[in-house]
Order: sequence, then structure tokens, then C-alpha cells
Amino acid sequence: MRILSTHLIVIMSILSCSVRADDPVALEFRDDFDGKYDDEWTIINENARNISLTKNSGMLTITAERGGIWGGATSARNIFLIDTPMRSGNFVMTTRIVGFDPKQNYEQAGLICFNDVDNYVKFDLEFDSTNGGRTLAVVPEIDGQDLDDTTLKVKHAEPEMWLRLVLYHDKYIFSASRDGKKFRTISRQTIELDYPAMVGIITQSRVGGGPPDVEVQFDLFEIAPLESKPELIELIEAEMTF
Repeated sequence: MRILSTHLIVIMSILSCSVRADDPVALEFRDDFDGKYDDEWTIINENARNISLTKNSGMLTITAERGGIWGGATSARNIFLIDTPMRSGNFVMTTRIVGFDPKQNYEQAGLICFNDVDNYVKFDLEFDSTNGGRTLAVVPEIDGQDLDDTTLKVKHAEPEMWLRLVLYHDKYIFSASRDGKKFRTISRQTIELDYPAMVGIITQSRVGGGPPDVEVQFDLFEIAPLESKPELIELIEAEMTF
């Protein structure tokens, strides 16, 4: 039996609660981290000493720590999650990561769709020596089983990296950009994950010996119904037409 931290147990209890059908639901969420972060965030395994809104003005700076949720682990710290604003349908989720240059296995930062520690998919910028070093990686886990990863090598450190995750009918579409305008599709996958109960951002420091600390700066996080981005729908449909 896996033992979860107190914070994870609390999160699981929250996810198991029913939501009244007449509760108002905001279908969009955006946080620019200007001096504070939104009260909607729930932080798994919070370590407030490694969270800052003042180190880099207008950004959420997380000093990543060792730990993870891959392969049965439950030790990842400071995972920022919100309840998914929509309860069904297509959505697009975006974050901008600034000044992050992972150099050690498995320093990482990115997006996550989360149901529990055995059911999630994450899309991040990370260092993975087995895949050539700095990579963009899609890592799904379903019912505790680690599915095949998808990775794309990133040749150079970038001053900023935009990551975008789209749920489009039965497919997840993962893309990245250097400027927030021109995105390159990294992977399109059908992932048998129940509709995500929570979404957010995740960080992790290196594994192995040596100093574990690495800072990650998030400039924004946004999720919205895909239908609110008709120009993006057109691009996706064109890309998926053969």
C-alpha cells in the first residue's frame, strides 16, 4: 500500500467531494503572479520557504526540490493545482517559463493534468541524459502504470519557453514556443485519462548527489475552453487533416 503525505490525502478528499449542479463555475482561469497568487490554488506538499513572489517581480519563483510522482513516488513538493474550471469539453492550458536551463537529471518544470498520483499527464522542460539532455517531455501515468514517454531534444537554452497543452476531443496535443506566438507541436496522443479533475504547474530538482536547488520562474498560467480560441481550433483541425 502506498502511503501519501497529509497534503496528498487532503487533496484526494477534495477530489472525492461532489459538486452541486447549481454551483457557479468560472470557465476560464488566469494568474499572472503579480505580487500574489490566486486563492484558487491548492499546493501539494507545500514548502513555503521555496515559494517566492518577490525574488523576481511579476513571477512565481519556485525553488524546485527533489521528489516526484512518477513510478509510485508521492514526494513532489509545491505542485500548484486548481480545480479544472470546466467539467467537460475541450480546453487549452498555457504557461510561460523564464530563465530555466535544466542541466541535471531530472530537473524539470511544466504543466500537469492531475487526478491523483497514479493518474496524470505532465508536459515539461527537463533534463534527461538518456534522451540527449535538455528535452521537452510528455509523461503519462494511468492506474499506476507508466506509459511510453515522448521527448524532443532542445538544442539550446532559451530565455523563455511557452508550453501549451490542448485537450481536443479524445486527444492531447502538446506544443511549445519561444515567443508565445509560433508554436511547434511536440506530440499528439490519445491518453486514457479520465477528464482531469485538477490542472496546474509542477517542478522538480535533480536526482542523485550534489546541491538539489534549482529555481524556476513562472510568468503566467492560463486555462480556457478551446472554443474561446477559434483561431487555434482552425490550426488544430488543419494539422489533423490528412
